[in-house]
Amino acid sequence: MQIEQLVYLVEVSKTNSISKAARNTYVTPQNISSAIRKLEKEYGVCLLHRSASGVSLTADGEIFVRIAEEALEKISALDALKYPAPRRANESFTFYHPASPSPELLTVCLTDFFARNPGTKVTILETSHDEIVNSLRNDSRSAGLMMDESNRFSADEYRRLGLEIIKAAPDRLTVVTNLELPIARQKSTSFGEVLKYPIVIFEYIHRNICVRRILSRYGEPNIVLATNNAAIFWQTIKSGAAIGLGMEDKIRRSKKTHGDIHLIPLRPRSEEFTFFIACAANNDFAPREISFLQQLL
Repeated sequence: MQIEQLVYLVEVSKTNSISKAARNTYVTPQNISSAIRKLEKEYGVCLLHRSASGVSLTADGEIFVRIAEEALEKISALDALKYPAPRRANESFTFYHPASPSPELLTVCLTDFFARNPGTKVTILETSHDEIVNSLRNDSRSAGLMMDESNRFSADEYRRLGLEIIKAAPDRLTVVTNLELPIARQKSTSFGEVLKYPIVIFEYIHRNICVRRILSRYGEPNIVLATNNAAIFWQTIKSGAAIGLGMEDKIRRSKKTHGDIHLIPLRPRSEEFTFFIACAANNDFAPREISFLQQLL
């Protein structure tokens, strides 16, 4: 088994598509398919359901991906130990953000980074997407989290503007419901169907998109709650008082302890987004700082 095989499998699990996983990891679909088949052969399990409409994880695949994600997180932490401290005392850099930093970012990533780099100062600034792009192009000691809601910008477009992609993470809106509501019987659903129900929005702030604005493209939503508190979100869903709407990756991670909940893909698939951590192509970041930035997404 190789680390790349785990990376490819985890990416396929996020996108439900070998071709999208290939684009996101900058390899060919054949490389992805070959790597996963080798894993299946090595461990004697079937990891993916394969069909003309795409791929999905088998029961063994879900277990394998959960373990793979944990392993990759530990490997990333070990890699950080290899790198020397930042090159200059009292080093500083700026991190731009399209919305207020989440508790996850502040309490976990920054705490760990400052413990390893006590002489480094990080300034976090909130601004618009276009301002982030302009700031990164003009400052080799800045990085930013970007998600262009209009989908005007791809990784290639950011590179054309002189930026380097540190990490890319595709995601999409998904519906969450308890098993008793009629919508739970659907294999996929539309925004029009979603608007028939009261809605609770799961807003992870550091991946903030305007869910209300997206919903308003399809009608008038009845939003009863918007929260980044997982306990409140899942309690509302389980009670049947509302259906949930949020970014699929974070909901899947949080769903692990909520087995009586159903996730439903949304149509159209055009409401998909890619989040980027980027910096200037001529950046002046040390490897340890790059490792920190990768953990923010």
